[in-house]
Amino acid sequence: MTAAFALSHAVRSLLRERQRSLLAVVCIAFGVLSLVSMQLLSSSIRDSMSAPPRLVLGGDARISPADSVWDAQDDAVLADLERAGVIRAAARLAPSQGNLVRREGAARVYFVMRAFGVDPRTWPLAGHIVLADPSPAAVDILSRAGAVIVTRDLARKLGVSIGDAVLLAGEPGAPPARLVVGGVADRLPDRRGDTMLYGLETAALIGGRSDVVRSALVTLRDPADSVLIRDAGWDVMTADASAAAGASIAELFTTMLTGAGLLGLLVGGVGVANTLQVVLARRTPEIATLKTLGYGQRHLLLLFALETGVLGLAGGVAGAAGAVLVGRALTGLMSGMESALLLEFHAPWRTLASGVAIGAVTALVFGLHAIVRTSAVRPAVLLRALPVSLDRRGRLLVTALHGILLLTIFLISALVLGSAVRGLGLTIVAAVCLILLGGVLSLVLRAVLLAPLPGLAAIARRNLARHPIRSAFALIALFAGVFSIAMSATMFINGRDELLARTMDVDGQDVLVFGARADSARVSAVLSKYGTVRGAIDARAVRSGRAGDGIVLRGVDDLQGVRLLPGSTWTGAGNEVILPAIPNDTVSAVSLTVNGAPTAMRVAGRYLAQGSMAGPPAVLAPRATVLRLTGSAGGSAVWSVAVPAARMDAVSDGISSELPGVTVVSPADFRDFMNRVYRGLFRFVAGVSALALLAGAVLIANAVGLSLVERKRELGVLKAIGYGRKHVMSVIALENGLLGCVGGLAGVAGVYVTIAGINIYRPQAALTLAPAHAAVLVLTAAGLAVATAVAVAWRATGLRPLVVLREE
Repeated sequence: MTAAFALSHAVRSLLRERQRSLLAVVCIAFGVLSLVSMQLLSSSIRDSMSAPPRLVLGGDARISPADSVWDAQDDAVLADLERAGVIRAAARLAPSQGNLVRREGAARVYFVMRAFGVDPRTWPLAGHIVLADPSPAAVDILSRAGAVIVTRDLARKLGVSIGDAVLLAGEPGAPPARLVVGGVADRLPDRRGDTMLYGLETAALIGGRSDVVRSALVTLRDPADSVLIRDAGWDVMTADASAAAGASIAELFTTMLTGAGLLGLLVGGVGVANTLQVVLARRTPEIATLKTLGYGQRHLLLLFALETGVLGLAGGVAGAAGAVLVGRALTGLMSGMESALLLEFHAPWRTLASGVAIGAVTALVFGLHAIVRTSAVRPAVLLRALPVSLDRRGRLLVTALHGILLLTIFLISALVLGSAVRGLGLTIVAAVCLILLGGVLSLVLRAVLLAPLPGLAAIARRNLARHPIRSAFALIALFAGVFSIAMSATMFINGRDELLARTMDVDGQDVLVFGARADSARVSAVLSKYGTVRGAIDARAVRSGRAGDGIVLRGVDDLQGVRLLPGSTWTGAGNEVILPAIPNDTVSAVSLTVNGAPTAMRVAGRYLAQGSMAGPPAVLAPRATVLRLTGSAGGSAVWSVAVPAARMDAVSDGISSELPGVTVVSPADFRDFMNRVYRGLFRFVAGVSALALLAGAVLIANAVGLSLVERKRELGVLKAIGYGRKHVMSVIALENGLLGCVGGLAGVAGVYVTIAGINIYRPQAALTLAPAHAAVLVLTAAGLAVATAVAVAWRATGLRPLVVLREE
């Protein structure tokens, strides 16, 4: 047997079995698509979260004073360390506590994740900024007072470009600062997004003070020199310690996503095995003839392995092409999760090529079982259509093939995950879960099929009972899709509702306005047109003995809008303060430093924010006390306007239009922000979970197509005795609708069991899945199964009986 004959025979056979060949190609294509798209997504996440440690931190170490207050003495110590050669270079940082950003002229605010000032002459110490428009350079932009660089994701969310103005508010004791976008960053050294960068001069303008530096990034002569820096009285965070958390999270994402992709590949392999089993069963006369002509088992193995390899290569190429589209879409969903990750999608040719190769190997290994069973049988058995049974040698060979199958899955897992240990663990977990889940779902389906059903439903029941393994794999895929989508929806909806309930009551909230204290008269006059106005003044304070010095000291005339906790003794006079409720905080006195002067304060109670006091947590004190500490001018103020919930958006728009220099925050902004967060999370998880439902659809399409091949004569007889297409299609729809219902109900039941376990272990979680949502998911699974089956069977069920019976 020559290679030319083998290739020619393989191509002719595949063309003759066009429908079955297409089913096998689709199965492999889906498997490769799942694996490669998950690899591409996890690679983007890993690149963003697992940058080199020096890039993640920005240097060899980040140092900060032990008392969290940077002063001239710290500058002197840092200079001494530089002269001694312990520190090669240093870049001072000025992180901002302001996170309320809005585009000038817009009404809505955005809660930015990071805003900080840097020394443009030295930052970054490691890596570099990549600007969308590199002219002017980043150092020139950061050197201009009032200029900022925003990351591309933040620019998209705010709707700004170079030259647009934004307002940054929320810095303790400082009014909103007007900044101009000088550049848009495609990538930062640490590859994080949702960030605003500006120079130290701009940081001083934002904070309304000169002492804005809080820490510094440094490069060291020797990593061991970090001990010398600690001895000098600094807190030190090394690059390796800073990067460890991000690397572990990236590793978790990689394992989970790649595991999901490998399960998709397994689904594709099962589809190929099913297809070849039916195809080879139809070709027994051809196999018997070849064996009679002298072709041995090794020749048949080569012929059919070549066919299967061609199918695998075709499926691999199609799957790799589809993976680029799906991977890009999933990366976009991940980027829209408010995750602060600047994801960059790449499709390396090595990953795509390995996907094609894995597709071919998977098809070959899964198909060998059917090939060996058929090629090992004597010609007389095949020609007489006797039951196929293997001898001892054949059974040993099939057993060895099962071992090769597991070994192949392990090798692919280890190769993709980059770890033999993790690959072995994933293989074992996947095998155990599939066996247990398949067994449980098969028992459930068998119990359903035992019920007495009339007419066409009885035919559908018998057809399902004939192929339990195919049905079990379709049920597993449907179960996984419904369970993952339902569980993610439950967690996100319950989490969002709980967080919104804790942070705000829209009907009881006021619109908050942040501005300069010097504009109090003008702002109050405008706000009075919209409703009842209450004002307070803000100052920046340092709470001694606490990490992170910047807090808001808010001067109020009364405590309307807050709920005092039991035990509070507020009188509204003297140096009394009320602290935000903090778990396990029992201090009775604090020392606050305002304008450089420390003042002892008595803690008169604790409160929960609501109404006009919602927003950044503040230490509350009498207005007279704050005025005495800060003086009558300068600083910031906050006003609240009591308006009906239905008018909040209109009022926010009106205030922003009349007072362009203030920042308006309403409960609707918090609500919209949280909705964006949870909606992004759900979309991403649902997008990944949808691949499991798609796997169910692929397996159902495969099963229906193969069933129609096996039942050709049955369909011909049914049509010959009067059953029309409608009746035949009804049977097929009933079969697969039943599969969809069982898979959907099992998935929803699994969610309810999981929820019950979580609620028992953590009663405060109080998770629920609305019956309406559960019903929609079950109907979706059933509808997907029916639609897939009808689409595959439509053409075959329209053939005339004679065409079917004559096998034309």
